[in-house]
Amino acid sequence: MHKILSFLLSLTITLSSYAFTATDKPIQVIVPFAPGGTVDIIFREFQLYATSKGITMIGLYKPGALGVIGLQELTSSTPDGNSIALSLIDSVAAYKISTGKVMNPDHILFLHQSVFAFVVKADSNLNSVEDVVAKMKENKKGVSIGFSTPIQGVITTEVFVKQAKVSEDRVILVNYGKGGAQIISDVIGGHLDIGLAALAQFDSQIKAGKLKAIAVDSTHRLKLYPEVHTLISTYPKLPPINRGICLLINTSTPEQVAFWKKFVSDYKESPRFIARESTEFYEIKTLSPADITKTILENETLLRTLQAKE
Repeated sequence: MHKILSFLLSLTITLSSYAFTATDKPIQVIVPFAPGGTVDIIFREFQLYATSKGITMIGLYKPGALGVIGLQELTSSTPDGNSIALSLIDSVAAYKISTGKVMNPDHILFLHQSVFAFVVKADSNLNSVEDVVAKMKENKKGVSIGFSTPIQGVITTEVFVKQAKVSEDRVILVNYGKGGAQIISDVIGGHLDIGLAALAQFDSQIKAGKLKAIAVDSTHRLKLYPEVHTLISTYPKLPPINRGICLLINTSTPEQVAFWKKFVSDYKESPRFIARESTEFYEIKTLSPADITKTILENETLLRTLQAKE
């Protein structure tokens, strides 16, 4: 009898963790970037996983201002736990700078850090970062590199200006502020020399033979792209730059926070996610509220430094 009661109690706890969503009202997921980008890719995976659990998620796209517009939409919604956002951690830092408001770190659930990749057109004669550096130094017109977030701009500057010692006027940074989808078409179309974004976003075009990865910022070579060098192997002194995708909750109760923590944990451990070939494109992490606060501060410092240079 004791074992039966214990089982029923554990079952009740498990089911109750999903209880507050057991209404006809779907979960509104704010995506603060344009469709087709990295965050949108994650949202669609999240949406499929939620559907498998009987939870309906509807995306609301609010691009602009490095995600600040979308986060303002989230914080102005009713704090009932039915409105969430999938965003970049640097968007949270930008929100703090823009509004002066600090989001509760306990309501920010870190998912993972995406692996970034530098890509070129498939038939390009550029095959490595060293090739790009050589072209930058030889070509007075410089080399254009497209990116979609300030952190990617920082990484580009760190690699080519600080590590490779290329003159800044040879590194032509092109900011695609609303998302990285346009970077793909511009590299393929020859309007842009190099693109930098999450490898997951480039993967299908690489496999289709339209793009070619020349470097990734992972700590090791990837099984899917073993021939592609890592940035750290080329520049061992390259400092780590924390960034990543997180789930943000607008809620007023501990029960709703507990629900979303369980949902995120189950998602990261789900067979579907683990079995995905591209899982190695993500460095799975679980950061504590203190770690979240520290990471936001690091990104805030970077963004303020960039603002000062403009």
